[in-house]
Amino acid sequence: MAIGATVSPSGVQVIGDGQNPRIFTGVATEDIKAGGLVCVNAAQTAQKVGSTTSTFNPTDLEILYVKDEVHCNGIALKTVSSGTSAYIPVATRGTYLLRAAGIISGGQSIVPFSGTIQGVQNQDVTIAVTSGTVSSTGTIAGETVIGRSKTNSASGTNLYILADLNL
Repeated sequence: MAIGATVSPSGVQVIGDGQNPRIFTGVATEDIKAGGLVCVNAAQTAQKVGSTTSTFNPTDLEILYVKDEVHCNGIALKTVSSGTSAYIPVATRGTYLLRAAGIISGGQSIVPFSGTIQGVQNQDVTIAVTSGTVSSTGTIAGETVIGRSKTNSASGTNLYILADLNL
């Protein structure tokens, strides 16, 4: 099982989206860099959306960096500063270059992660990949699989992988 870590210094690197990236828009509640894994704020006011499309507004979705291995809604496609007019597009599908936290083999499941990892400063921590034990159900308890790695990453050397996101 792979686990997530930081934003690439090059920003979001889209390799392919299958012509169907499934993008949604929200507002940034903190400064977000393109290429960071993000989630909709779990602490936001309940019942922001209604039962009709006419009541929906992108401001109903408050976007912030992934804070744990459970909550992840996609990858930021644009760098924005926080604020009510800071709209941010988020893709839930596609193939991207992502920062790896450790050893991972191609084909292995990946999950988001937040925390300091090898070769990464304690800032903008949003995604990385590390090895783990996969249960018979394909996930480690408490972790949310967000896709699969297409390439390998070796500890301390190649800290990037090519990964398919499927959220």
